[in-house]
Amino acid sequence: MGKKGALLLCLLVLMVAMDGAIASHNWRPFNRSCFPPGFIFGAGSAAYQ
Repeated sequence: MGKKGALLLCLLVLMVAMDGAIASHNWRPFNRSCFPPGFIFGAGSAAYQ
């Protein structure tokens, strides 16, 4: 009975994880036009320098 419960739990976790991975029709492209005008790419690496 313990193995059966563990298997059911694993299947439930897998189903919940896959629910978030299914493609949605409510997506927006992520590209340069998503940033404000004048945004300088690579600014995040300046702290490393």
